[in-house]
Amino acid sequence: MATDELKTFTATYDWAKTWRDLPWAHDEATLFLAEICAKRKPGRALDIGCGAGTDSVYLAQRGWEVTALDFIPKALEFTAVRAREAGVSVTPVQADITAWRAEQPYDLVITDLALGRGISGMDVLRASKEARAETAVVMITAHGSEKVAVEAMKQGAEDYVPKPFDNEELRVVVRRALERTQLQREHRLLLERVERDLSFENLIGQGRSMKQIFETIQKVAETDLSVLVRGESGTGKELVAQALHQRSARRAKPFVAVNCA
Repeated sequence: MATDELKTFTATYDWAKTWRDLPWAHDEATLFLAEICAKRKPGRALDIGCGAGTDSVYLAQRGWEVTALDFIPKALEFTAVRAREAGVSVTPVQADITAWRAEQPYDLVITDLALGRGISGMDVLRASKEARAETAVVMITAHGSEKVAVEAMKQGAEDYVPKPFDNEELRVVVRRALERTQLQREHRLLLERVERDLSFENLIGQGRSMKQIFETIQKVAETDLSVLVRGESGTGKELVAQALHQRSARRAKPFVAVNCA
């Protein structure tokens, strides 16, 4: 934002007595935000440049945990007042977006490639992925910067939208990004569950014999040998086989149990 534009912008807040006096104050959130709320369960949301608090309050009314971020104190004050009037809670944070870092990761980040003032969309991409690899990052690009956007996708961005764009185009990109993020999260949780279910905790025993079994499983799993597990019915042969598979180089492939009785 140019210096003259910034002065005009801040002067408007100085002139306004309440959030209703702001020229950009309105009662309804954008159709894009309304569709996101209709498709997604409530989670954490970051409203960057909260303005008159419209989007922050809209999200909070629908159960979202909202952080309103702005560098203008009065914008945060108006947002907080509007939230109280609506009977909801919003967390105001005064900070320069170029220096601020989220304490918690977010499901979706939409950022322009060119942010100015020393930071870029690539910096936002890297910070978002460091906070949580599953966070979907959508890049907004100017005409002629498609090559940079492709490089961003190589570094983990979910997609990019060239300017100018319409809301429908952005909605389609965001919907796809959130669907893929959900699939990635479900896959990770499934792997964690498999790891937990097939850990040694499912093989109960603390005696010397069981400890020897655990040590043998660990040693054998690191090899590429065929293993024959013998024992009476009900002694846990399949559990041992699952533990071996989970610790082997083939753990990313399916474990298939075949009943030969």
